[in-house]
Amino acid sequence: MKQILNKRTQFDKNFLMSEKVKLLLNSLGLTQTQFSTLFPIDKIKKINQLTFLKTLDSYIESLIIDEIDYHTNNQTNRIILIRFLNDDDFSLYEPEIFEILKSYLVHRALINRTKRAIERTRKKVEIVYMESSFYETWLGVNDFDDSRDLRIIWAEQQLKD
Repeated sequence: MKQILNKRTQFDKNFLMSEKVKLLLNSLGLTQTQFSTLFPIDKIKKINQLTFLKTLDSYIESLIIDEIDYHTNNQTNRIILIRFLNDDDFSLYEPEIFEILKSYLVHRALINRTKRAIERTRKKVEIVYMESSFYETWLGVNDFDDSRDLRIIWAEQQLKD
């Protein structure tokens, strides 16, 4: 009987852990397969997958808070978030964040979560998709070097067109 209870307890723990993993993967915008591809098992032991996902989720939460602070400090009425459509652009323009998030798919989840968080403060948020060829042309014509603030200015102009 004790052996049956131990197996049942282990099953319950595994089930709860897998449900937590599924919820975290969903909040990160990834399937298990995508996660395994981006973060190979040899780097992340299966037992530590939940801990790793929690850490990644916490990092995303800190980025959301940073974004809210950025817009609060700049007193902007119109909030624009830039979403990357591929890994190349994401790694080019936000290399530090890309190094941790590893994919534009996770960035999409970050942007969606950030949008929802900012909208809870009753501010309007718009998402602009980074089209690097247009952005690079715009930088060249205006003789600018890339920066976060310039990306926002470019995004505002895209919304006007």
